[in-house]
Amino acid sequence: MAGAAISWNSKKQRTVALSSAEAEYMSLSDGTKEAKFLRSVMSELMQDYSSILIYNDNQSAQTMSRNHMLNKRTKHIDIRFYFIREALEDGSITLEYLPTRDMAADVMTKSLAVPKHRKMIEILGPRERPKDL
Repeated sequence: MAGAAISWNSKKQRTVALSSAEAEYMSLSDGTKEAKFLRSVMSELMQDYSSILIYNDNQSAQTMSRNHMLNKRTKHIDIRFYFIREALEDGSITLEYLPTRDMAADVMTKSLAVPKHRKMIEILGPRERPKDL
C-alpha cells in the first residue's frame, strides 16, 4: 500500500509440487486469498479499492493463472488452486511479471549478498503516508 509491503508470509508448502511453476502457482493461490482479504478491508476503510497488484517471477505460473484449459501438465492440480483465475476475472487482483533480480520478496526466502539484501529491504521498507489517505 502506497508503495510499501503491508502483508507477507513465508511458510513451508504443504503440497508436493511437480515443478517450480506448479509450486509458484500454488503460492499465488495463497497470495490471492490474502489479497482478496486485504482488498475487502481496504474497501471498508476507503469505500472502493482497486485491484491488488501481485508480482510473480515465474512466467509459467502466470500462464497457468490465465489459461482456462486443462492440459496434460496441469490436469492433476487441485481445483482449489484455480481460485486465482476467478480473482483475475473479477478484477480483485492484477498479476504482473517481475524479473527475479527485482523481486523484493526474495529477501524473505533467499540468502542474498549484502548489497542486494539492503536494496530489497529498501524497496519493501516503510514509506511516508500519502497525503490523500
